[in-house]
Amino acid sequence: MSDNIRTAVRALVIDHDNHVLMVRLDFPNGSWWVLPGGGIEPGEDEISALHRELREEVGLVDARPDGHVWSRTHLFRMTDPSGREWDGQSENVYLVRDRKSTRLNSSH
Repeated sequence: MSDNIRTAVRALVIDHDNHVLMVRLDFPNGSWWVLPGGGIEPGEDEISALHRELREEVGLVDARPDGHVWSRTHLFRMTDPSGREWDGQSENVYLVRDRKSTRLNSSH
């Protein structure tokens, strides 16, 4: 396995009606529906990264992770927003029950 694997975190966000929140990522070579989340920045812990990603991607500002659900590593060529190229991504997924979370605005 490559040493050039991006470390990331994602949230399995489930609302009070048991709907799962997903985000659509559009790239020149296709679109994918994924759980919200992304890369962990240098010096950032997983939970801080999870809160940042939920705020940036879907506007959740006070989500409470209920615990680690699963981990996975998948190999694929990718370029992150900073332009760095990766051979894949290793992700930890956390459960977030969206019962009382606040959204930044209604456009998310």
